[in-house]
Amino acid sequence: MGRAGFFAANPLFAPNIIFAFLILFGVLRKVLASRPVQNFIKKTSVPWLTVIQTYRVVGVSFFVLYNQGVLPAVFAFPSGLGDVFIGATAPIVALIYLLKKSYSKKLAIIWNIIGIADLVIAVSIGILAFPRPVQFLPTIISTEPLSLYPLVVIPLFAVPLAIVIHMISLKKVAFAP
Repeated sequence: MGRAGFFAANPLFAPNIIFAFLILFGVLRKVLASRPVQNFIKKTSVPWLTVIQTYRVVGVSFFVLYNQGVLPAVFAFPSGLGDVFIGATAPIVALIYLLKKSYSKKLAIIWNIIGIADLVIAVSIGILAFPRPVQFLPTIISTEPLSLYPLVVIPLFAVPLAIVIHMISLKKVAFAP
């Protein structure tokens, strides 16, 4: 679908990628509510949920794509910096939480909130710099490549996955003794 341009299409008032993103969250809610997934979540520790976010260091690829003229700076720099920061600090936050430092719970909460905020900002900028129906952030290069294969995997898989992991982690930290 990404190769065919389906997610870049604009049949109503917004590109299909926005609807796909929202549908994916609905499906994720159903999956997360299932008993097997709930049991898995209960057994998964906060440090493990945190260290999983290390994959976000691949956000450095946004700088590469900017440098190649594929993505606009207005998207690449804040999104890339946020992802690299969260990914690089994930093992540190996980270790501090594992060591049960006096500030570990607060740090985990703040780190997860920053991680979610980074994703919300990235998605918002991505939408605002998208060329259809109206490009609210006028740039020479748009964020349209994020709606095409292979980059469409980022907003339709990596971002929702990261948000869900952050939310599960926040819930576990908030209810931890």
